[in-house]
Amino acid sequence: MAREIITVPPRLMKLMRFDWGIDWRGKRASGGVQTVITQTPLWRGTPQVHLWRAEIPEWRALIAHVEGIAGILRVEMADVLTFPAREIRRDLWESGVPFDGDATFDSGQGFAWQPFVSVTAAISAGAPSVEVEADPALPAPVAGQIMSYRDWPFMVAAAEDLGSARWRLTVKRLRVDLPAGALIDLRPTGLFELVSGDTGNPSFDHRLISTPTIELREVINR
Repeated sequence: MAREIITVPPRLMKLMRFDWGIDWRGKRASGGVQTVITQTPLWRGTPQVHLWRAEIPEWRALIAHVEGIAGILRVEMADVLTFPAREIRRDLWESGVPFDGDATFDSGQGFAWQPFVSVTAAISAGAPSVEVEADPALPAPVAGQIMSYRDWPFMVAAAEDLGSARWRLTVKRLRVDLPAGALIDLRPTGLFELVSGDTGNPSFDHRLISTPTIELREVINR
């Protein structure tokens, strides 16, 4: 039976703590000399978010919708250090991209703003590097940045400027083929499950502020 995927609204992901990282899931071989990978590496994180007033019951409903470890969360892996999307285009981050003529959906929101770099030549999953073309109006790619393609996040280990807005990115943990022209998300997203069914409870105090932490593990069987 397919697991339901619930998207966490980016406006609820006002992070107080950011710790996304790759769990390589290796162990020492006999004798302690060689490290071997015994399971597929995956992303883990324990983001802590800041909620206020009406956001608290909304978060509570979101966690209930996941039904413990049954559902899957689509989460934006926001990082204010390498690509501070909210600071770069606060208007688009908050309200989205409108239709032609500045029309929006009935909610008043436009389409989600999805800044990207584009792949210049196709590569296969597991490739050590990828060449991309970037938008000069956006911050340049940097080492340590997380990017994603179709909800598969990967790490940029190095970024080499090739000139003319082209970059060679050394990448780690690329699990998906990238066709020529593919749009790599600079607001990376991944699919995650709760590590335990009781994580994420939004307790709050008299100030009506809640700072819940959710422990997440990437879902790789999709």
